[in-house]
Amino acid sequence: MVALSAERRVTLHRRALWLEYFTVGWNVVEAVVAIGAELIAGSVALIGFGADSAIEVISAVGLLWRLRKAGPHAAVSEESAAEKRALYVVAITFFLLALYITWEAVNSLISWEEPLTSPVGIILAVLSLAVMPTSLEELIE
Repeated sequence: MVALSAERRVTLHRRALWLEYFTVGWNVVEAVVAIGAELIAGSVALIGFGADSAIEVISAVGLLWRLRKAGPHAAVSEESAAEKRALYVVAITFFLLALYITWEAVNSLISWEEPLTSPVGIILAVLSLAVMPTSLEELIE
């Protein structure tokens, strides 16, 4: 592993914080729009999309907490313990989301419900495909 200079660590830490704030903001908007559209359209896919965004917010807030608490000069052991706790939280929330979607899908199949379309859901998915890779490019630079 290559050691980074103190200045580079501070720069990367600042960039990581900015990206996490952006991620939280974007995913809050995504969750609110998706769940709002779900209430109108009655789409399980949209509630899943909104719940996924909420889970991403939980994950990002956990990472923000770790980044802010540890700072740019955190020891590897501090990072590992915090990341392990965050991974458990995210894993549990994704597991619960998978159970919910499975339950709804099975109920829809049993009752022969036809899938519905939602223009808001389609627009939100397209916007997400455009916005999130842009923030990843910022991280890589």
